[in-house]
Amino acid sequence: MTTNTTTNQPAQSFRSGSVEGAVWKNETDSGTNFFSLTVTRSYAVEDEGNRRWKSTQSFGSGDLLDLRRVIASAEAFIAEQPI
Repeated sequence: MTTNTTTNQPAQSFRSGSVEGAVWKNETDSGTNFFSLTVTRSYAVEDEGNRRWKSTQSFGSGDLLDLRRVIASAEAFIAEQPI
């Protein structure tokens, strides 16, 4: 079993354009630490004249450079963390 050692707060977040990544620090029952990454894309929708923001885990071809930047930043952050 693994648990997030923080209280629903990522260890670090990164954003590029509409893409955001959150790095989460996790710990196993045996005390081993590891990191995971969640990535989302934000988009606006118009609803009866009001603009609301939503997010998805789906990415189009125009999002790939931003996705690459977020993943590279997360990879560099995780590499710097003590084991």
